[in-house]
Amino acid sequence: MCKTFFSHSPSPVTFLIITLKADKIVMSQTSPLTDDSGFAPGINIREVLKTAPISIFTSTPEGRYISANSATARMFGYDSPQELMDSVTDIGSQQYVNPADRLEFMRLMEEYGELVNHEFQLRRRDGTIFWCSRTAQAVRDGNGRIIAYQGFYTDISNRKRIEMDLRESEARFKALHNASFGGIAIHDQGVILECNQGLSEITGFSLEELIGMNGLLLISEKTREMVMGKIRTGYEKPYEAIGIRKNKEEYPIRLEARNIPYKGKMVRVVEFRDITERKQAEQALILAKEQAEEQARAAELAKKQAQQAGEETRRALNALRVSEEKLYALFSSMTEVVVLHELMLNEQGEPVNYLINDCNEAFTRITGLSKNDVQGKPATEAYQSQTPPYLKEYSRVALTGEPHRFETYFAPMDKYFSISAVCPSIGSFATIATDITEITRMQQMVSAKNKELEQLVYVASHDLRSPLVNVDGYGRELEFAVEDLGKALDWDHDSHAELQAAVRTPLQDMKDALHYIRTSTSQMDALLKGLLKLSRSGRAPLNISSLNMNELMARVIAAMEFQIENSGVGIVMGDLPPCRGDEVQVTQVFSNLLGNALKFLDPGRPGVIRINGNVQDIRCEYCVEDNGIGIEAGHQKNIFELFHRLDPKRSEGEGLGLTIVRQVMERLDGTVRVESEHGQGSRFIVSLPIAPGI
Repeated sequence: MCKTFFSHSPSPVTFLIITLKADKIVMSQTSPLTDDSGFAPGINIREVLKTAPISIFTSTPEGRYISANSATARMFGYDSPQELMDSVTDIGSQQYVNPADRLEFMRLMEEYGELVNHEFQLRRRDGTIFWCSRTAQAVRDGNGRIIAYQGFYTDISNRKRIEMDLRESEARFKALHNASFGGIAIHDQGVILECNQGLSEITGFSLEELIGMNGLLLISEKTREMVMGKIRTGYEKPYEAIGIRKNKEEYPIRLEARNIPYKGKMVRVVEFRDITERKQAEQALILAKEQAEEQARAAELAKKQAQQAGEETRRALNALRVSEEKLYALFSSMTEVVVLHELMLNEQGEPVNYLINDCNEAFTRITGLSKNDVQGKPATEAYQSQTPPYLKEYSRVALTGEPHRFETYFAPMDKYFSISAVCPSIGSFATIATDITEITRMQQMVSAKNKELEQLVYVASHDLRSPLVNVDGYGRELEFAVEDLGKALDWDHDSHAELQAAVRTPLQDMKDALHYIRTSTSQMDALLKGLLKLSRSGRAPLNISSLNMNELMARVIAAMEFQIENSGVGIVMGDLPPCRGDEVQVTQVFSNLLGNALKFLDPGRPGVIRINGNVQDIRCEYCVEDNGIGIEAGHQKNIFELFHRLDPKRSEGEGLGLTIVRQVMERLDGTVRVESEHGQGSRFIVSLPIAPGI
């Protein structure tokens, strides 16, 4: 489709023709229209210009508009083109945000004669600024002198805003990635595929040097073989090693890795954490304890021998002060939470609470409690708890002097901590705590998956063995029946009637036994196929893209058309919003849900299955609703478990359909839930990420 608009210049030299072809705009010139120009008689060129849907103008080099259409007037906030032409006497100073842009425009027009999609900023009548794209060409007289500019404006403010938002979004993502504490790398058998800025800062290598490097070169030869062994075995617990920086400096590190899917294969993501400060702090605390005990003994000796050792006492006290200042400087700058405490005892000398004497800045950052709010206060008041947290463990450290390390969940802050407690002096203790919340929750997720795998192994070993027992039992029955038949054949051939009767019963037993054998083997085969299908769905590589759910659901319904017609059910499908996911996996999900609805229709009423969708914030929700027999409340929490079947006698299948649905949703960052009323029907609600641009 194309549209053409004409704008006449103030002189009878040329007419500007602007032609819209699809998404392109073409400008050309033609000679003045005359009666024999080929156009229909009486055509009103000014009316065409006036009603054109795009901003078309003609202006002079002196800075005035000599023609403009309504779209141009509206763009600048004027009620009519005439008002625009009367009000704007100097385009450069009144409408250009930067008047120098006007001069540059005039220079380019003089040099080239035309300008296409030139972007700059203009000002409306009310002072608001907007971005504009201009396409124009010069109108010259017979001597080649420019007497006018003809062209059109396009408001591109929205596109500019989108471009700015995109740049800001990319900057935020990069900042979050590089703000991660510690170094993070993704590697394949040691070769680094991706890493963050933190790893560059820790090791001294640039990001360009790290990408493609063998990550083992970041590990000292002293512990390199141990780390390689952890990689080979897929070890996933935290452990310590010795790192080596670009400048060959060795330093202590804490490593923790996980196997993850990445671009269609399994690789490892590893966190490097420089624990130099923690090691120094632990050593410093031990050293401080030793120094404190030593200085206390020296002070006591100096007190008894004040006259003879006065100078030595002063030197010892000064050394103690310097040591404490160094320790406090290290204490304040540590990234781990460090807190100094003192036990509170009752009259019987039993620990009942403890005071918080001091804490570092990391304590405030991680707990949200300021130093002024907790210093000098009992633990129960500081943490707003009925009992002092971990009083038993801390009391043992403070009273015996033996260090203690443990990991725990601290409910008031909803965080997991790794805590090391040491005793600087009897009756007091210091704690060094590391926030391990994220790591612990990842470990819990792995544990849950392992538990599910154990359930799978148990069910497989139990349910697959049962059909084999039947095969064995009925096999023996078949063997006995054959023996009976042999005995019958050995009888006297003259007794024909008796022989027939004797043979008929064993033959029937043989048929029954064979029937049960085939049924059991079929059952075993179905279970094995179901397990294989479940295994493959959990390991299949994902191809994430935007999905047209209307087309996808139509294909699912068409594939099940035979079952739908045989069941006589009515399918009602609404408009479904697009989402993001793997097309094969999402098709499997809705095939299973639709098949499940067909299995459990209520024979007492006509079946109806409704499929609807809507957008909830940044998620798409799809509902498959039926008016079938429904699910009892006691069964609803178990229907997504392996081999769970509501009524084995009512329907065929191995009980894996909904398990596969749940597994696929977990892989696609989705969820599935059920709402059902027994005897009324069920609703399965699937949630997936929304497609971009919705």
